[in-house]
Amino acid sequence: MIREREKEKILTFLDATADPVDIEKIRKACGIDDWNTALNYCLTLLIEEKISGRETSEGWIFWAHQEIRLQPWQEVIGTYEALEVGEDNVILTLSRTCRNLKINFVKSSAEAKKLTQTLINTAKGTKIALLKTDDPQKPLLLRVLTQP
Repeated sequence: MIREREKEKILTFLDATADPVDIEKIRKACGIDDWNTALNYCLTLLIEEKISGRETSEGWIFWAHQEIRLQPWQEVIGTYEALEVGEDNVILTLSRTCRNLKINFVKSSAEAKKLTQTLINTAKGTKIALLKTDDPQKPLLLRVLTQP
């Protein structure tokens, strides 16, 4: 059974890292004595869907889910996974090579309206690109990429 203290250490460490990290870095940063124990903890968190991970030719790598708000002239490209419409926010989930991004918009914003209108008929698994602008007439440019 995973101990809560180690679980919190791993989550805190992964939240603070920008890139996916391997077991050895997680083990050292979190003060876990045994490599296999660190792997076991990370795999448990992966099963609980609290972190993401992937086995590579070099071994396992793990990363935290990342939630962002786009800044003007910031662009993001990824595979459309989900669109969650809540009471106050609209959250777009895009998957990328080694990171899932959750992009948060205020539900009443022009960006959220454009997003929901465009993606309502877009199939999940489609590659999309978003560009937030500083133009009030076109605050969000969204392209559905049908070509590879």
